[in-house]
Amino acid sequence: MSTLAELWETVIPTQPSVKEAPARIAPNVQAKRDQDALGILQNELKASQDRFASATDPQAKARHQADIAGLQSEKIGRAHV
Repeated sequence: MSTLAELWETVIPTQPSVKEAPARIAPNVQAKRDQDALGILQNELKASQDRFASATDPQAKARHQADIAGLQSEKIGRAHV
């Protein structure tokens, strides 16, 4: 059994000993993932807009309006990726 001092001085490699090629995603697969993510965002945006339209409480309206703004911002960000 090693002492604490021996363990403390043990050099632990920070890089893997075997170099692996980075995983690459095929462009068509990534495009499909991006398209699916955008579709999900659009669905969430539509649902938030519907909830905003039906809300009567001012706090609920403000919360839904903030959700809409966040989703629109995220949608714009994804469009520029």
